[in-house]
Amino acid sequence: AGKKVALSPDDNVPPLVIVTTAGGATTSALYTFRTLVEFEKRRKDFHRHVRLITGASGGMFGAAVYRAWLRDLASDLERVPDGSSVVDGVRPEP
Repeated sequence: AGKKVALSPDDNVPPLVIVTTAGGATTSALYTFRTLVEFEKRRKDFHRHVRLITGASGGMFGAAVYRAWLRDLASDLERVPDGSSVVDGVRPEP
């Protein structure tokens, strides 16, 4: 289980997330995309803390699909009356 660690005396400092991905064709692309979506499901504002995405090959393709997925969900939310979180559009896996 994750342990909360204070990075500074001010607990209001938001986390800084740096994502690095590996190459590996479609396997890496799928793994990267699914992992980022899972982080988004667990922490609905995860994408707001990502400041850098770096990597190679398939991993970067998966990261690019994740960003496009976020953009598409955000544009769909503009049509949702309650303005809920971006992740509310994610359907659970069967």
